[in-house]
Amino acid sequence: MNHMKKLFLALAVAVGLGLLGASDAAAQYTCTSFSVPTLVRTQGLTELTGDIILSGCTGAGIPAGGAALTVTVQPATAVVTNTLVGTAPIGITAVATGGAGTGAVTTAGNTVTVPLTVGVLTTLTISGIRVNVNASGVSFPNQIQALISSSPANMVAVTNNILNVAIPQNGITATFTNGGGIAQCSSATMTTVPANTTVTLGATPTANSTFSSHPGAPSLARVTVSEGYPGAWKRLGVAGPPALGEFPIATQGTRLILRITSLQSNIRISVPHGIVGTAAANFNNYNDVVGGDGDELNITRVTSPDASGVGSTPTVGAAGAPSVDLTTGDVLASGTTTIVYEVTDSSDSVQETVVIPIAFYTTGTPTVGTATISVALAPISTVGTASTTALIPRFVDAPLSGATVGVVGCVSNILFPYVVNRVGYDNGFAIANTTADVFGTAAQAGTCVYNFYGVSAPAGGTFTTSSIAAGTVDTRLLSILAPGFEGYVIAVCSFQLGHGFNFQVYNLGTSGAVAQGATALILPQPVGTITRVGAASTVGVGGFAEALGH
Repeated sequence: MNHMKKLFLALAVAVGLGLLGASDAAAQYTCTSFSVPTLVRTQGLTELTGDIILSGCTGAGIPAGGAALTVTVQPATAVVTNTLVGTAPIGITAVATGGAGTGAVTTAGNTVTVPLTVGVLTTLTISGIRVNVNASGVSFPNQIQALISSSPANMVAVTNNILNVAIPQNGITATFTNGGGIAQCSSATMTTVPANTTVTLGATPTANSTFSSHPGAPSLARVTVSEGYPGAWKRLGVAGPPALGEFPIATQGTRLILRITSLQSNIRISVPHGIVGTAAANFNNYNDVVGGDGDELNITRVTSPDASGVGSTPTVGAAGAPSVDLTTGDVLASGTTTIVYEVTDSSDSVQETVVIPIAFYTTGTPTVGTATISVALAPISTVGTASTTALIPRFVDAPLSGATVGVVGCVSNILFPYVVNRVGYDNGFAIANTTADVFGTAAQAGTCVYNFYGVSAPAGGTFTTSSIAAGTVDTRLLSILAPGFEGYVIAVCSFQLGHGFNFQVYNLGTSGAVAQGATALILPQPVGTITRVGAASTVGVGGFAEALGH
């Protein structure tokens, strides 16, 4: 009998446990989810996605032991990149309404886990998820998605549990205007800080649209940079509501990094302290202040950043102060200068543009060559996962290049299109060094190298004269330089303002002798790797165009 009583008691406990389990299974929650996807930059490693909201939740309440919701970002390569402190990511917040609460949010790879505590759940908002968009490989019109699931699996059923949370867009576009070529031998050295003068960069510059200029160094390149979409660039921002700029957990606003590579020696660069973009009433006011009224694009120079655009803070010059001159302290690597601006004010509703002028001066005799200017979003990083030290926002290195500034050698290129020393013909050359003149031109002197292209060229294909002084004329005979030659000659003289004349004679010394002459043609000097054949072999915008003259 005692044995039977124990058996019935065990069955009763088992049934009770089964009924309890059935009751828990029936306590399933049902919620509807939605999100408004944000526009995010394809170059971004920490792009803020749209809030995920669960609303209209119904059920008997989260039971003892709790539950968890998991947000899985898709594709898996778009990992969550919020900064971590210990095990809790800063910036991802989960706010539940009703009796239920949320525990510490955690992340791992491409997932975010939100614990739910015992109680009734009405709504749940998950904010602040940042992802590595660049690694996702997703491009418009495709979108970054989030899959919502619960643990235990049957605890919270979510209607519409796959959401679009971010739409990748290009964050930056740029066009470039080349700086004027700097003549190596004639550029004046700038020894003092230049005074501010007005430079026309827009249709209606104001009286304060000032930028340093110097009459002895006229090379001014311009980089016109635009947001890829309205609101692509944000200032550091402050807490809301609503949240402004790059808030929450940003370490700085969006930055622009300009890099000048292959920079020639003895070059000084001058740039504005700050610039106002095209959405502002005052176009390109270079002495703008940090902050502002929030409806225009302001960028402010960052002092002493590193080569990735990291470090320091925006510093604004006093009103009326001259633009800042970059010296060797701003050169971070051999032949490379980095200029960084941070967005200190912007609009989320207007696609904005800013024109960044870069002036080039000489501090001595520069080397011949071509410098290239590029621009990219910054700070630049290779950290594409959650980090305790990497900045937010941060970007992959994806520079746009175009503007060039060249130092041109002080030469004269003189073309003799046809010369001949055959069958009774001979050819004479005359090259004049006209740097002595009535205009006060500084005298130059140098040799001329004759380059022969044709039949029976001399050994080595060239002939070099002795130095030709300013105000003198050097004469040569083809029969002495290259007997039997027929073709054309390009004479390269190491001074400016060289001009040539050639004459041909037939049967010289006979009664039937004839002669004719013509002025030689002047070839412009190509800069850097730019050649005479056009855009197919040029660097930067535009191409080399011949402008032949006598």
